Amino acid sequence: MDVTKIREDFPVLKRIINGHPLVYLDSACMSLKPLQVLAAMREYYEQYPACAGRSIHKLGEEASNAYSASRSKFASFINTAEPEECIWTRNATESLNIVASSVKLPKGSKIVTTTLEHHSGSLPFVERARRDNLKIEIVEAKDDGTFDIEDWKKVIDTNTSLISIVHSSNVTGTIAPMKEIVEIAHDRGALVMSDDAQYAPHHPLDVQDLDVDFSAISVHKMCGPTGVGVLYGKMDLLKSMDMFLVGGDTVADVRYIDGKIVPEYLPPPEKFEAGLQNYAGAIGAGAAADYLQSIGMHNIELHER
Repeated sequence: MDVTKIREDFPVLKRIINGHPLVYLDSACMSLKPLQVLAAMREYYEQYPACAGRSIHKLGEEASNAYSASRSKFASFINTAEPEECIWTRNATESLNIVASSVKLPKGSKIVTTTLEHHSGSLPFVERARRDNLKIEIVEAKDDGTFDIEDWKKVIDTNTSLISIVHSSNVTGTIAPMKEIVEIAHDRGALVMSDDAQYAPHHPLDVQDLDVDFSAISVHKMCGPTGVGVLYGKMDLLKSMDMFLVGGDTVADVRYIDGKIVPEYLPPPEKFEAGLQNYAGAIGAGAAADYLQSIGMHNIELHER
């Protein structure tokens, strides 16, 4: 892993501020963008700046192919069972809100979250609990930011329907024992929503190996563009979930029968991608996934340690 060579990929690092080369330590909020990501987005804007999935002309075809290829790249990056399990969103916050608003949860059941959550990982579920009269229970982290697995065994019971947990905290950097928590949750019939906004840029993320039901990712934290996120969900769950937004690109057909509007909605991922999408951003996200994989997530993880 040649750090000097990698630095050359980031134009902003050539800046001199107050007489010194730029040192940037705020990637937990916003990572810098390499030339490879900027080039992929520029190619979209310069060569085929058209609607993907809507237009049959040449530029539309090229945009559709690039958009679809980027979904496949990101699916490979987190090892989904199929590319269609990756939903493009604006950020991890929107991904978390989609699950909180749309997943089916039994009446009177319990949602479990933690004291380490980003507000985006807790408040959407607090509002869902308030809306549907569900219970919320909190697992407290220890003073060092880690969890005692025995606390999870006590809190997760057969009435628990969903766990929302941050995989790696943006405050402490500690990593949750996700596989153990998922095993406990699934053994008791609960789903697991993993907030991977801070985990995905720094560690290999294999959603199938972890067996999480949902994962939320913000691409702007992993060398990608702003305004793009990913929601991973197991396909059977995505199919069963309620719509989050509806409109253009979510429908296969709309009929007017006996004075009624009867829509037929598309399956995931289109089901959750209403309206004209951030095509350049999605293409940049695919390029970011390629860029990180070219370095190697294991190499990145070892270097940061």
